[in-house]
Amino acid sequence: MALDQRDHRCPGPAPHSAEPRLTSIFPSLRAARAPRSRGTRRPPDATAGPSACPDSEKPRQHSPQRVRQQADGPSCKIEVSAHIQEATGHEFVFITHYPVSIRPFYHMRPDDDPSVTLSFDLLWKGLEVTTGAQREHRYDVLLKQAAEKGMSPEPMQDYLNAFRYGCPPHGGLGMGLGRVLMVMLGLESIREASFLFRGPNRLTP
Repeated sequence: MALDQRDHRCPGPAPHSAEPRLTSIFPSLRAARAPRSRGTRRPPDATAGPSACPDSEKPRQHSPQRVRQQADGPSCKIEVSAHIQEATGHEFVFITHYPVSIRPFYHMRPDDDPSVTLSFDLLWKGLEVTTGAQREHRYDVLLKQAAEKGMSPEPMQDYLNAFRYGCPPHGGLGMGLGRVLMVMLGLESIREASFLFRGPNRLTP
């Protein structure tokens, strides 16, 4: 199941389709929380940190600058996944086309809407397990997008040189194998899925 972040900007009620829109999901979830299905339970220590999106701080309007905050906190991701699970029976949800403001400069932007990126997050049972995107492969565009974010090209010249004489279109992703194992095995904490856990307050051993 895939949700396009750009759908939150569609005015009025969401049209009937197989792809539910964020405009129809979040207001209904704020008004009355749907019962969470068995498959969308979040382990209490999945992120080793507090929720990034508490109920009291949820924005009322889904502007491009706030939409990832809306979908990125653990509790919000659970609500999205619970809605999709109930509506479609799917445990996996792709959220796509994140705004430029909260994605790296090297994420490619579509020609028809340069305000977003060709990026995605994959949620499984309410937990983000993968983040990825199509990467920008054009040297001049990389320089332009880095400048837009106030970044100097000098410190990353070795990276940029890989694109100077041509690079094929490509993409990449990062998968949290510890998170995948935690959800797959039904563990209560990601610490139980890691041989040596690393977190905000634990770096060694």
